[in-house]
Amino acid sequence: MASASSISTSNGAGCTSNLETGQSIEFGTKVNPYTEEGEVFVQMKIVLGQNKIKTPDCNKLFEIEVEKQALELQKAKLQLELLKAQIEAAKANANETVNTGDDW
Repeated sequence: MASASSISTSNGAGCTSNLETGQSIEFGTKVNPYTEEGEVFVQMKIVLGQNKIKTPDCNKLFEIEVEKQALELQKAKLQLELLKAQIEAAKANANETVNTGDDW
C-alpha cells in the first residue's frame, strides 16, 4: 500500500512524499474461454527486506510557506497603515501630494 502527502506553494514549488509499505493485495477473476471455467483469486504480496528510500519532508516546506504568507500579510497591513498616514498628512496639508507607489 502506498500513501502520499503533497503541498504546492503560491509560487508553484511543490513537494510530494510517497510512502511505499512494500505490501499489496489484489482481487480478481479469471475465465478460461475454451472450458468456460472461472476462478476467483486473492493475492497478497509482501516484499521482504525492502530498502527504504529516504523521502522528502513536506511538512518543512508547508511551515515555510505558512510563515511566508504570514509575513506577506503583515507587509500588506503595514503598507495600508502607511498609506492611511500619508492620506491623513495630505489632508492636513492640502499642498502635499500622496505617493501610493510600492517603493518603500
